[in-house]
Amino acid sequence: MLDELQIIDLFFEKSEVPVDDCAYLPETSQIITGDSMVENTHFRLDWHPPELLARKLFQSNLSDVAAGGGDPQWCLLQMGLPGNAEEQFLKRFAAAFREECKENRCKLIGGDTFRNTTYIFSLTMAGRVRRPLQRRAHPGDAIYMTGTAGLSLAGMKHLTGEMKLTGSLQKRALERHLAPVARLDLARKLREMPDLHGMMDLSDGLLQDLERFARAAGQRFHLHLHSIPCDDELLPLMPALERAISGEEYELVFCAPAGLQQAPGFDITQIGRVITGPPGLTVFEDSSEGKIVIPESRGFEHF
Repeated sequence: MLDELQIIDLFFEKSEVPVDDCAYLPETSQIITGDSMVENTHFRLDWHPPELLARKLFQSNLSDVAAGGGDPQWCLLQMGLPGNAEEQFLKRFAAAFREECKENRCKLIGGDTFRNTTYIFSLTMAGRVRRPLQRRAHPGDAIYMTGTAGLSLAGMKHLTGEMKLTGSLQKRALERHLAPVARLDLARKLREMPDLHGMMDLSDGLLQDLERFARAAGQRFHLHLHSIPCDDELLPLMPALERAISGEEYELVFCAPAGLQQAPGFDITQIGRVITGPPGLTVFEDSSEGKIVIPESRGFEHF
């Protein structure tokens, strides 16, 4: 079976394969993205009430727009619904989705509805952009991320029974996994930096996303595992390599000159560096780069 990127390659000429989550339309100064949520692949109804489904669908697309340097403008909603879809479920989903649109000043302008055996929700979102941010990097750049990694995976493992979380850690982990929030406010600050060379959001885990970032940028990325920021309570419970495969975090990863510092409302951490070399990712135990780590898994893959 072909993997996800090989399947995408079938639809494009080699020089036209998209390397960013958003397509940039210079004629209209817009970026456009799309993402889907399929029952029993991306969500389970016993975990996700309709309000959280609507929020996660919207925020996952908003995260792409934020990382691309844009502000949300309009969206199209496509829904596949089973014949026994409950009216109350749909009303709650619709109310929550309308609220997301209102809060983020994003107008729902249309879409499609069709019958299916399970629930499918798909969203296309467009954003206004002055300076599109793509997956670019320069040798000598530092690699930074916002927030922390690992909470989303911890939340999923709590739901499956693989981890037993309690108290405030359980609350934070479940919120990150079930009701993520795009880092739009921080993306707006970052895009004003003249030396910000490239950015993407963290949706498939650091190992997969940084590999794609590096190949798109044509550079070699070095990731320092023990530099990956983690929730203080989660730190003793989840090894660094496991945090590096945690998907659906919706934090931002970006490349800029070394020396950026944390500040109130600016929670960033340097997690690696960019060098000249064959495009791709090398994982090191720490910033001394004395020991290379070969991951057994790079996280969830569809195929």
